[in-house]
Amino acid sequence: MAARLILHAGYHQAGAGLIRQWLEDHAEVLAPQLALYGPDHPQVAPLREAALATARGRAGGRAALAEAARALAEALAKEPAPQVCLSEENLLGRPLGHAEAGHLETEIYPGLCPILDTLMTELAAFDPVLALFERDPGAWLENLHRQAVNRGGFAGDFDSYLARFDPQVDWAGLRDEITFALQGRGALAAWSFEEEFPRGAVAEMGFFRLLDIPEPLMEQCRPTLRAHPAAAPTPEPDAGKAGAPPPVLLMGGANALVPEGWGHVLRRDHARQVAPQNLSGAAGTTATALYRLLAQGGDWPGAPVIWEQGINEYTHLTGGQDMDSLIYHVEWLLQLCHRQDRPFVALLTRTRMQARMAQDDSYVSRLRALFADYGVTVVDADALIRVLERGPVADLEAWYARNAVHDTETPLPRRLAETALVALETAPVPRPPRDRAAHFEALTLCLRAPASRPGSFALAGMDCPFAPFGETLPIATPGRALAAILVTSGSGPVIRISAGKTLLGRYVTQVPHGPRHPRQQLRQLVLGQGAGGVEIPGGVVQIDIDTRPDTPVDTPPDTQSDKPIIQTMYHQDEPPSDPRPSGLVALLCEEPRKGVAR
Repeated sequence: MAARLILHAGYHQAGAGLIRQWLEDHAEVLAPQLALYGPDHPQVAPLREAALATARGRAGGRAALAEAARALAEALAKEPAPQVCLSEENLLGRPLGHAEAGHLETEIYPGLCPILDTLMTELAAFDPVLALFERDPGAWLENLHRQAVNRGGFAGDFDSYLARFDPQVDWAGLRDEITFALQGRGALAAWSFEEEFPRGAVAEMGFFRLLDIPEPLMEQCRPTLRAHPAAAPTPEPDAGKAGAPPPVLLMGGANALVPEGWGHVLRRDHARQVAPQNLSGAAGTTATALYRLLAQGGDWPGAPVIWEQGINEYTHLTGGQDMDSLIYHVEWLLQLCHRQDRPFVALLTRTRMQARMAQDDSYVSRLRALFADYGVTVVDADALIRVLERGPVADLEAWYARNAVHDTETPLPRRLAETALVALETAPVPRPPRDRAAHFEALTLCLRAPASRPGSFALAGMDCPFAPFGETLPIATPGRALAAILVTSGSGPVIRISAGKTLLGRYVTQVPHGPRHPRQQLRQLVLGQGAGGVEIPGGVVQIDIDTRPDTPVDTPPDTQSDKPIIQTMYHQDEPPSDPRPSGLVALLCEEPRKGVAR
């Protein structure tokens, strides 16, 4: 009997064919571990047709789907392989703009919930995992438009396609819908197409790690999906070869991630010039960017960095984070780029509230001074707005969709992307001034993680293993801890961080939860006061769930320091009824550099 079912069920134009081809090519080798049920499998065809009938609201559709799912369950019960991968991207519905038998698909997978509810009801015994690849919204819609035109479902250019259907691509919202439909009867695994497919090596892709194929079997298989995938970005091993665009690492927030934002424009319109690798994160700061650079940067040696964390960090500053810690994290990023020979371009952006100020605020002033000290290139969004206005800005509101996001209907995102691209041509590697070089010369920045991290969290194609909070988590570090990188949720506990008998801090790790929030999130806790983090007496730090009752509200002010610390993006509230695990990914640690005396 198959113990587990992987439903590789969508989305369209997101690499399903490439993965399926690889699995078909190695079906005999993988047979002891994995069976592939493709679109033509006798159990899949009726399942697909019933799912499409359900998506279109046809009478008897859900009953037919339940019957087809029960037939599939009977086949899985007789399957000798311990795992089955059912790969059919039409299982959640047809793509936007698809026309067939008098039906035109005008929404993005409108039947997703009833289809998944029915499938999970019948297949829950096989521990199903729904595996999806989420693609850059603009590029994804362009491909769907091309497919609709080629198949005769739509006549018109891309702008007409957008005007006709007004698609609002919200992957996080779809994940929430899927999680609701699963009702705990299965799991969801989602990755970024743009970040997974350029990896090149199959063994490094989250989807294939999910399949848990034993290493002896993997060694008998082709190490890549295929040499030159037509529908995927150029595989990473080819970077730097003739005709292949060089990689560039994007570290930004919402403006780097939203459809039609500067990051999206760079990936969509300039793919022949650069191969952007997105290390951005919603609500993240340079602390999380440092984590991702340390964890992934080796995949792109020497690749330049475009940094645009300023808006996010200003929000954290106004939420109580010490400015010295924000600036110190940015300086560490400049130091790493110096050591790794990475050119650096800073996109200096401001929230709408900041932009209203008559002159630069203290945070922007500190950033400007830091970038000037290191000799890096700065692209100032406010200056660019003045250029686009041909003088003083008449209506600042027109350039913002909301406080922290630029209006993508303006030319600003496109011009930011173009200006950053021009700046990359001559961008220098950061050069530390003499006094700062002396400070950092004896130090190294590294990640220290618990010995075992059984928890798994996927972030835009990156696997973030974590050690769930519960048992004591000891981590050895001979220096200072600047930040803790967490996977957390609405169920995050209050934790104690200590070294021996020394309490280093009590921190709230719960994040807001509900229909509009991701169930789990990658977040940072900034440790200590000021820039320097916390010293670790004895060289071993431990993290435990704090079981002490909270200090009463009416506690005298001089003793309230014992209350748990609530940083930006965290809060204390009733936990959700469906708890999600939280835990430690790693500590961001500053340690003595080996072989260098202080």
